[in-house]
Amino acid sequence: MTALDQYERLEAVGLWRETPQAAPREVIVSFGNATLVLSDMKDVTLTHWSLTATRRFAEDETGVTFSPDSDGAEALTIADPLMIEAIERISTAARSLPERRRPVWPWVAGGLFAALVVAAVMVGPEIAGSLLRGKIAPVQRDRIGIQIVAEMRESGQTICRNRRGQTALDRIVARVAPGSGWSARVFRHHAARIFAIPGQRLMISSGLVAGARDPDALAGWIALEIEEAALEAPLDALLADDSLVEQIDVLRRGGLDAAERQAAIDTYLSMPLADRPEADPATMERLAAADLPTVPLSTALAWAAPDPDRVAAMRRANTIDPDSPYTPSLDDFSWITLQAICAD
Repeated sequence: MTALDQYERLEAVGLWRETPQAAPREVIVSFGNATLVLSDMKDVTLTHWSLTATRRFAEDETGVTFSPDSDGAEALTIADPLMIEAIERISTAARSLPERRRPVWPWVAGGLFAALVVAAVMVGPEIAGSLLRGKIAPVQRDRIGIQIVAEMRESGQTICRNRRGQTALDRIVARVAPGSGWSARVFRHHAARIFAIPGQRLMISSGLVAGARDPDALAGWIALEIEEAALEAPLDALLADDSLVEQIDVLRRGGLDAAERQAAIDTYLSMPLADRPEADPATMERLAAADLPTVPLSTALAWAAPDPDRVAAMRRANTIDPDSPYTPSLDDFSWITLQAICAD
């Protein structure tokens, strides 16, 4: 699978300016065969940009601006983080691609299969599968996560794009997990859900955001999900029940097929909240390190996963005096903005 394959169904809205004097025009951005395709709202193609020529030109509060020209005469501004990431990854890959490539996956997969068959005989299929999953590179885990987000879009799950709301969410993630590489997106869904997908991505339902009493409660959910993912990596959880042959096939293909992606999404949406209490101690430590209280999360747990002992333990671990001044994860205005992240 090439970098382009994993984003083939991804679309986003952008503002295109054909010349410096032209008024910005709203367009649909998608990927073609080695090109970036800009179409109008009636799906009429306006232009194609060479992916090898497309580069980030500028960035401001409205989004990231790309251009195929060295002087930025023709420009496209995009606010959608996933599309921005996709354009940068694909254009970089396109520029580094050699003219001719010899396929190596059959040899790699064949050798890996032989090695794992031996491992399965010696240590058992479960341990062999664990060894295989440990060999999956971060870039491949990231690719699978992006595929899952794209599949969510394709299957009708709206990924919320309000830029100010996303900025507020990014601030919470940075407070709870500074410098960790974790990111988060909100999708429109009535039920309260939060789950980690491969590539250090958190998917949070609008229902969970709406149900959170304050931003510190949402920060608690984020901290808890990160620590649950530390107990079992999201990709490991997806592949753990697959046979060795199926896991090798995922590695060979470089990702999940459509049926596997949809099955993953169905699983995520049916997962209960906060079902791994063994993650609580690390969660409480993470919140304390962020100078955030544990009481808001304990209150949320009392509703989502009622366990008096668990709730009491989290309350006792609180290191923030609610009557003393402290800096919450968001100010009131930013919290209101985040709660409206899915507003059209």
